[in-house]
Amino acid sequence: MCMGPMADVWTFLTKKIHNQRTVKKIRGNLLWYSHQESPEAGRRRELEAALTRVQAEIGEMDLSLELAEREAVAQDMAQELTLKQIRDAQGKALLLQARAAAARRQHRGLRDRTQRLQGQLSHLQDMERKAKASVAFGPPAPVLLGLEPDVLQEVMRVCSQRTQFLQALLTPHSDPRTLTTQDDLFATTHRQWFSEMEVLMASHPPAHILGALEHLAARQTAELQMLTARWDGETQRLQQEDASEPPVLPSLVSLIQEGWRAIGVLTSKRGPLLQQGQALAERLQGLMKEVAQRVTGPQEARQALSLGLQVVALQATRSSLRAQCRSLKEEAERRQQELWELQAKRQRIVSWRQRVVSRRRLAGR
Repeated sequence: MCMGPMADVWTFLTKKIHNQRTVKKIRGNLLWYSHQESPEAGRRRELEAALTRVQAEIGEMDLSLELAEREAVAQDMAQELTLKQIRDAQGKALLLQARAAAARRQHRGLRDRTQRLQGQLSHLQDMERKAKASVAFGPPAPVLLGLEPDVLQEVMRVCSQRTQFLQALLTPHSDPRTLTTQDDLFATTHRQWFSEMEVLMASHPPAHILGALEHLAARQTAELQMLTARWDGETQRLQQEDASEPPVLPSLVSLIQEGWRAIGVLTSKRGPLLQQGQALAERLQGLMKEVAQRVTGPQEARQALSLGLQVVALQATRSSLRAQCRSLKEEAERRQQELWELQAKRQRIVSWRQRVVSRRRLAGR
């Protein structure tokens, strides 16, 4: 205040006021106030500078936050794009895995089919090699079992099983409770025969099996011819023995006369029997009248006697009817048993035919 623009004011004051003490006090006060004001101004300036720095830092932080937000948005978009690419890649991987599994299954199916075809091819080649070899069956006459070819022995065994199966199928069984067991036994026997037949067809060529069947048929024909010749010889021998004896055959007239004689005998027996029956009926009526006359007493006693005679007659009639019912029941049971046996035989034949048809269909597939 003493210098600069306020110097004139200070000079005026010092000139006008001639109190050195007051001047010194005022000067001290001015110096003290100026000293007190200088730190606040510096602090204000420091605060202003700090505020400026803070504002600059806030601006930089806002800018960095905006840049971070932009980077975050860009990263989110990049992550979404990456996730989409990952999902697409996973879908493609699953599709490729499914295609690979289908290709493996197809490969296994083709491999199994190839192996099966190779097995069939090798089997056909083996059959072709066996078919080229000739089999000598020998004469139709039966020989020892060990000297016959294997194909002939197997054909004979299969034919024997077939014959046994048909015999068991056509044999009637009287017990109805064994029907299920018999059907199971027939089914098992038929499966065994069919499996033996499949083994035979797979083990030998068709030409050898046909030759074995023809040889077996020729053998059976020779045996039948031998048995027929033996039967014809026996028949001729019996005819010759019968021809050596004089034939004693009754004539038609004698047969008619014998029949009329039998009818006459029966007619002659019928008359006495009718007379005897009539006599017994008349005697019964007479006895009933005699009993009715001899019975003396009230009317209830006579009625009781009459009722007793009627009861005896009804009991005799009932016994006769019971005997007739028993005979009719036995005849009905016998007919029912015959009917059941025929139905069971028919059912076995139908079931066997159905099994054969189903087997043929499965074999055709």
